[in-house]
Amino acid sequence: MATEGLSTAIEFKGNYIIYYALVAGQVLIALIVSFLTIEIEKSFSWEMENPLHLIAPILMLSASSISSFLFTKKMEEARNVKGFYKKLKHYRAAIIMRSAFLEGVNLVCIIFYLLESNYFFLLLFFLGFGAFLLVRPSADNFKEQYRLTEEERKIFRKMTS
Repeated sequence: MATEGLSTAIEFKGNYIIYYALVAGQVLIALIVSFLTIEIEKSFSWEMENPLHLIAPILMLSASSISSFLFTKKMEEARNVKGFYKKLKHYRAAIIMRSAFLEGVNLVCIIFYLLESNYFFLLLFFLGFGAFLLVRPSADNFKEQYRLTEEERKIFRKMTS
């Protein structure tokens, strides 16, 4: 039981580690692609003759909507999760699922930017990255969504302090 508590303390902070690793990965890939395309002439156009100009925004809106919908569904399930440690694992799964959708579409936009050398895709990446920054996991969100009992709140306070 003592080792379970210790690993769980690390596990909740692990949510932040995972999140910031995903942030760093996206920034790093964007910087690498920008470096690779330094000498390539770039443009900014919205022309819909290129199917990628239509695919990227649709993917962006779809991924945002799907991630929001699935996260909301997971949070509805949160009411039925019993046990503090199961709640932590459930929350982590929800965070990873939401982050995966948003990060995936951001990486697609970076790949489209690499292929097309069009700032339009970089703009979409920055919009998606902004959305990704807004969905950061938080202890307050966890406490609110899972309606922790007083005993669970005490365990959580020890864990996060």
